[in-house]
Amino acid sequence: MPPRPYVLLSCAISADGYLDDASPERLILSGPADLDRVDEVRAGCDAILVGAQTVRADNPRLLIRDPRRSARRAARGLPGHPARVTLTATGDLDPAARFFAPGAPRLLPSQLEMTMNVMAHSLVYWTQDLFDAGLLRDGSKVFAVTSAGSTRVAPTYGAVSAAKAALEAHVRQLSYELTPFGIAVNAIRAGVTLTPALRKIPGYERIVEHVVDVNPAHRLTTTQDVAEAIGLLSDAPSAWMTGNIVGVDGGEYFSS
Repeated sequence: MPPRPYVLLSCAISADGYLDDASPERLILSGPADLDRVDEVRAGCDAILVGAQTVRADNPRLLIRDPRRSARRAARGLPGHPARVTLTATGDLDPAARFFAPGAPRLLPSQLEMTMNVMAHSLVYWTQDLFDAGLLRDGSKVFAVTSAGSTRVAPTYGAVSAAKAALEAHVRQLSYELTPFGIAVNAIRAGVTLTPALRKIPGYERIVEHVVDVNPAHRLTTTQDVAEAIGLLSDAPSAWMTGNIVGVDGGEYFSS
């Protein structure tokens, strides 16, 4: 007789026994270690069931985050991700929701082009406009913000990594072209900083946990850290420091 199917109920509860609060915003109760545990549990399941309201409110992907776990499923002859199931009385669900996206997310040309334009090429466009308007003069400073991702790889970070590499190339080229005018162009390589953009990266909790562990100061970089560095460099009268990638990360880059 084959083994009977069974159901696992997975939920996060606060210390005082609540599943959620009354606000419309999503409340994240799980930490990085717990999210990794949930990912391991999902990798051993055939399907994941959520309510329709969860699909509407949280727009979840319900995919396995760790590619090694997906690979182990594939080696056993299983799909890379469990089937996704929801229950709805009305069928009122957005067909574009991430719940209905293919199991293996693809990077679309439109997404890659948007990322490159927003995070890299825009520096060139803005600098050209400022220069043509006469707003960049002898002694002016131009700063871009890059990251260690320009030289490293990480799951789901490919488009941003490519954009940061392109951004640093633009910094070098702009520095070369603007040095004769006394204009300095540099990039600030900020450490991992808790921003809305970081929270949009799937699995960002693991990045935060890793950085806090390896950074000599055992903390993240803050926006204040970056602002202080830019202020210091802006006060320097010389334009001879140009075309550089300046690390502002408390030693994170060389210790991770």
